[in-house]
Amino acid sequence: MLTHNLHLPILSTSQASPAITHNETLRRLDALIQASVETALSSPPDEPVAGQNFIVAAAPTGIWAGQAGNIAAFQDGAWEFLVSREGWRVWRKDSAAFWMFDGEAWGPCQVDAPMAGINATPDTTNRLAVAAPASLFTHEGGSHRLTINKAAGAQTASIVMQDNFSGRAEIGLTGDNDFHFKTSANGADWTEAFRIAAANGKLTLTAGLSSPLSLANGGTGASTALGALAALGIRHMIGSIADDSVATVNLGESVFGCFALLLPNTSVVPTGLLYLRLAPSPQVVPIAMAGGTPGIYTTNLTGTTGTDGRVNIAGLEGGIIKVENRHGYAVSYTLYILR
Repeated sequence: MLTHNLHLPILSTSQASPAITHNETLRRLDALIQASVETALSSPPDEPVAGQNFIVAAAPTGIWAGQAGNIAAFQDGAWEFLVSREGWRVWRKDSAAFWMFDGEAWGPCQVDAPMAGINATPDTTNRLAVAAPASLFTHEGGSHRLTINKAAGAQTASIVMQDNFSGRAEIGLTGDNDFHFKTSANGADWTEAFRIAAANGKLTLTAGLSSPLSLANGGTGASTALGALAALGIRHMIGSIADDSVATVNLGESVFGCFALLLPNTSVVPTGLLYLRLAPSPQVVPIAMAGGTPGIYTTNLTGTTGTDGRVNIAGLEGGIIKVENRHGYAVSYTLYILR
């Protein structure tokens, strides 16, 4: 007879040579209690050591034939095969990990616990707690995505950055499905810095732009109307343009409508706002100009193409802007693009 779980031999009443059965039971206990295996193999090792255990892998051969999934224990110079049962767990030495038998095959133990702590104490809210200099989530041969899921739109899915367990910054879906960026000076009062709309991806600068600029012109932080447009634009440094030379700004794609704010380093050369179409049928339309009148072109400028004595501007198909200097001396410009 055998016990129900470990299948240990049981002494029978008036059994002859009871020591044999008793010793077999002890050997099995020795193999199974605090069990560890060397590795998983499909055939016996050439020189096994007494006390070594192995998981018998698929398609076993030799004396292990027919024992797939069982534990092969080498004791007293012979192999004994222990039939694996669902829930058995062993320490696998070669992979330094616990393996478990699920009733059909052996595999690494899966973590399935209500709480887990790694060098930290979890609780009912923080059911996974980790204390370490860093945490790594990496791919397994391809991509890797970290997902934070919430139950409904009015709930929150976010990442909070803290100082001594007091919140200072939060990013995520906080109360709706827009992407919010928030900050706090004390962990209690929060200010939304900006938001990206879920419906169309548009950016809202909720808190505006910071000083040293003023709060004039619609809260852009600029002190002039042209400065307001520049504050909301894309800045392109053109730099110094020598006389009879040209600077090129390539936006990398066709632009079917945008504004360009041209700012010089001196008041005696053109400055102002232009409308541009940098797509098929290019257009350049001055809106407000000062410091001189630029030459306007929708054909290429090479340095000496446009009107002499002026700064010339060309808008070309494919998102290209040319600024040509024929003013007689070097000038410098910064260009802001508003789309």
